[in-house]
Amino acid sequence: MIKKEKILEILEPKLNNTGVFLVSLEIGSGNKILVEVDKNPSISIDECVSISRQIEQNLDREEEDFELRVSSPGLDKPIRHPLQFEKNVGRKLKVIFEDKTISGKLIDFSENTLTLQWFEKIKIEGKKKKITEEITKKVNLDIIKEAKVIISFND
Repeated sequence: MIKKEKILEILEPKLNNTGVFLVSLEIGSGNKILVEVDKNPSISIDECVSISRQIEQNLDREEEDFELRVSSPGLDKPIRHPLQFEKNVGRKLKVIFEDKTISGKLIDFSENTLTLQWFEKIKIEGKKKKITEEITKKVNLDIIKEAKVIISFND
């Protein structure tokens, strides 16, 4: 079985100083290697092909057969790397916490802290009607269960 450490060892010099970062690396049964890489603002197909070739050239199919897939993370997948938050500043996110879910705009990201902005209906004491209030809050990555980019064709 091919080890993750071996793939990481192959990837490190290829990714170094390119702006490309590893989002995930999985090795399944039958040596099925799945590599997800990304870059700010976006990674090209040519960069994915180059990374794939780097891995293929450093593994010996005679020694151990494998299947390899190198891709960028899909829009439908959760954000799994801090640099993906940095890449998505200005976009709307659906952020799931332990006790609630917020859909709002990612205003800023630095030092593992997101600044989110969203609107919430709030009941004012003595009034019948709720008012909509804009909320801006800093949130640490540690308390987020999942975050996904909200795909919008109107922006």
